[in-house]
Amino acid sequence: MKKITFLFLALCFLAGIINAQAQTSISGKVTDSKDGSALIGVTILVEGTQVGTSTDLDGNFNLTVPAGGKELVVSYVGYKQKKVAVKPGVMNITMEPDELVIGGDEGIVVMGYGSGRKVGTVIGSVKKVDSKDIQEKPVANMMDALQGKVAGLQVYTSSGEPTEASSLRLHGVGSLVASNTPLYIIDGAPFAGNITAINQNDIESITVLKDASATSIYGSRAANGVIVITTRQGKRGEGKATITFRGQYAINNMIDTDFFGNLMNSNQLAEMHSSMGLPNASTAKSLAARGINTDWEKIYFKQDVASYTADLSISGGSDRSSYYVSGSYLDQPGLAYRSNYERYTVRTNLQLTANDWLRFGATISGSYDKRNSNPYNSSNNTNGTMSYMFAPWYSPYDANGKLVDKQRDLNATLPHYQEKKFQADNNVTQVIGNVYAEIRPMAGLTFKTQLALNAFDQRITSKQLPSFMDSYENGYVSESFYRSVNQSITNTLEYKFNLDNAKHAFTVLVGQEGIKNEYSGFRGTGEKTQDDRFSDLQHAIGTRNATNTSLDEYNYLSFFGRADYSYLGKYFVDFSLRNDASSRFGSGKRNGTFVSGGLMWKAKAEKFLENNKIINDLDVKFSIGTIGNSSLPSNYGHLDLMAQTQYQHRFAYYFAQYGNPNLSWEAQTKTTLGFTAGLFNKVRLNLDFYDRYTRDMLIPVAYAPSSGITTRYENVGEMDNKGIDIQLDFDIVRGDNYYVTPYINYNYNHNEIKKLFDNRDRWVLAGTGICWIVDKPISFYYPLYAGLNDKGYPTWYLPGEDRTKTRKDPNHTTTNFDTANLEQNTGKSQYAKQSGGFGFSAGYKNFAMQADFSFVLNKSLINNDRFFTENPSVFGNIYYNQSKNVMNYWTEENKNARFPRLKDESGSRIQFTQFDDRLIENASFLRLKNLSFSYNIPAKILAKTNFFSAAKVYVTGRNLFTVTDYTGIDPEVDSNISIGSNPNTKQYMIGVELTF
Repeated sequence: MKKITFLFLALCFLAGIINAQAQTSISGKVTDSKDGSALIGVTILVEGTQVGTSTDLDGNFNLTVPAGGKELVVSYVGYKQKKVAVKPGVMNITMEPDELVIGGDEGIVVMGYGSGRKVGTVIGSVKKVDSKDIQEKPVANMMDALQGKVAGLQVYTSSGEPTEASSLRLHGVGSLVASNTPLYIIDGAPFAGNITAINQNDIESITVLKDASATSIYGSRAANGVIVITTRQGKRGEGKATITFRGQYAINNMIDTDFFGNLMNSNQLAEMHSSMGLPNASTAKSLAARGINTDWEKIYFKQDVASYTADLSISGGSDRSSYYVSGSYLDQPGLAYRSNYERYTVRTNLQLTANDWLRFGATISGSYDKRNSNPYNSSNNTNGTMSYMFAPWYSPYDANGKLVDKQRDLNATLPHYQEKKFQADNNVTQVIGNVYAEIRPMAGLTFKTQLALNAFDQRITSKQLPSFMDSYENGYVSESFYRSVNQSITNTLEYKFNLDNAKHAFTVLVGQEGIKNEYSGFRGTGEKTQDDRFSDLQHAIGTRNATNTSLDEYNYLSFFGRADYSYLGKYFVDFSLRNDASSRFGSGKRNGTFVSGGLMWKAKAEKFLENNKIINDLDVKFSIGTIGNSSLPSNYGHLDLMAQTQYQHRFAYYFAQYGNPNLSWEAQTKTTLGFTAGLFNKVRLNLDFYDRYTRDMLIPVAYAPSSGITTRYENVGEMDNKGIDIQLDFDIVRGDNYYVTPYINYNYNHNEIKKLFDNRDRWVLAGTGICWIVDKPISFYYPLYAGLNDKGYPTWYLPGEDRTKTRKDPNHTTTNFDTANLEQNTGKSQYAKQSGGFGFSAGYKNFAMQADFSFVLNKSLINNDRFFTENPSVFGNIYYNQSKNVMNYWTEENKNARFPRLKDESGSRIQFTQFDDRLIENASFLRLKNLSFSYNIPAKILAKTNFFSAAKVYVTGRNLFTVTDYTGIDPEVDSNISIGSNPNTKQYMIGVELTF
């Protein structure tokens, strides 16, 4: 028996030795073949088995290959699958990007908290825009470059003011009153400053997070989507420093518009006065006879304005560190007088790996800008409609051809003179910084703590110099100072691990975040300064007031978690939970809990599609989650507030606000069903259906005057946005030295208000022409014009009993215009139902070209300028011009006219244009947003210099042409009304990029 036992143990031991000898232990690192960067989460399987592993955060792996294992199958989303022969010891593997990954979706996406994820493993709906789409643009506002680039994201730049920040709206209007602006995250920290103060050449990528799976982890601030901005970093192991210089020179002009060309010249205006029998017809005729034809828009807006940008960056790194340092200068004057922007920026981004388990990093940037913003006013003779409406027979020049300071006939000082006598200096200093430490105590486990600061100081000095001719020795000065400090601390613990030979992959993250915002300000004014040299508060001998001092703050305290799971790299689940506490709400209502979940099936990984030659990739996604919104105009809506006044020459106090202690979070539920497909190795399709439902909307509810208050914020009302996003990217033409890659994206969004307060079916916003109507989109609420009757009188439709419905009954009209009695739902909305963009990139050898178009459909806009330019009975005097259109008025010979007869039966003149729906125009447009050509200097030429490693020259055009039926200055205005707009700009730019 002992011999048998001994023999059995010996055989087992021998088998173990044989098996150990048959197994092969390997280790190594997987990197990108282009830039050598480590690839995280690469799946490595022994072919024909379920034995495998995945790479860690540094791209490293260890694997024991069983007997008979000859090849490894290495796969990673966005890269070509690779088979590698097994070799004992160290196996370093490089992977090549897959041609299928087009449209800017390759690489790691930074979203939520923790480490980044490969796009193909992300359940959430995201769109990544790379630096090449942001740079080489002739504006300070980088968000302008996103117009038409991301399905579902509407981007509007409403004016030509250089400091104008674009308005962004993702998947419709999510709130009636609270903010609709997305949350900005820069290098992992929330950002609340001015985005135009950031140098776009420092940006590596911008990622737009759209659905609940991607945004719920941000909780209360993510109701309108999240814009994640990642700045450039140096590359480890580069050895020598890389120095890059970028320089740009641009010429700026007014965007093409027919508006000014449709105004009359002097002879046409005199003819109008004569044919209409206006009181000053004879004077108009003599004025026109002088032969003067002034284009007043060319006096109020400059032409061929030059702007400049210069940027210098240095980057590099060692095996354990990397750095990126940059500085830039921008000078961008506006077309309007008293309108310019000058900006200086610096940035330092550092990363240091102290050892295998400790890493540090810091991103610090600063900016200083000097602004002079034109105080545009639509209704005076210094700016806007009433200025460029001046009659063309008046000249702004004297007998010697020199611009006069004041046009005496018009009693108007001209803009070049106002620029000298009205000074408005606006200087902003901004600091953005965050530092972090990352600890990895064991494989897969990472603790990260991050401190962030976003602070700015703003000083505004406005003066009317006492030498101003219309108010001599009666100067005015205003001094304002504002400071904003936003601080945050974020701590996260993330654990990544695999089970059962990497069949099951888990990522678990928990975190805490605290955010503190402080805002303070002071404003003082002084009157009757006497000398331009001493035009300050101290030397104001009239009334001096400290009219406003303020101190404001709000805070958040948050706890959150996220769990991701995948099975066999083809079934994915994620879940997130966040609890936010906001100081904007009462003690019992401060906390809001937001939850999301998502699923993804990578159907292409299934056997039934494995050999399909048409479908190269197919993902099905579903997510649902809740998101909050606390972005109220006031931080103290839950409190009763007192204000100071004077009563009988004594100080007194009164209730300025009755607070609502029950005020709480506005909540959204967002549901998304998405599909991603790759076809023929040439086409990538992203298709998302979404439903964005808002409850407990934060609305100022009206109260009876007898209550002592006018409005109070309450959680009432519901609204829904349903829509579809479509993104198509093509890689259909490609050879060894040429390529053409078109793209198109499209969004349709339907908005409906589902519920209002006090069981109302509508609520009219006084003075705006806007009405909130249950079961309708946010709508214009105006009288409906019915046309001219057979006698040439204007008529309007009478509304029905239910004014929420549009009634155009020809049997119910009136010639008596009365806004209050005629208002009804027009069926038109300022918010576009459809938007998108299309374009292409192309290249041949060292030449490259890119064209980007954007479009907006079903957008309406009140063209208020027409009330002034199409009303000769009101503005038909010798001082103002009119549109050529007004000559098409009703007579017995012209009964199909656009405008009514001149006079009624009593001899009174009839007003051509009223505030009715004729002013509400179709503001849909198609715009060539960007057209660029570039040339990379061949390497063999650069090699002869022994100085340059790369060089590129390029030319770019922005806003080159617009197709629209809108007759105003610019259809891109993101508002309900356009009046006296500062026109958007068109640029032609030449640039150079040199690398040393």
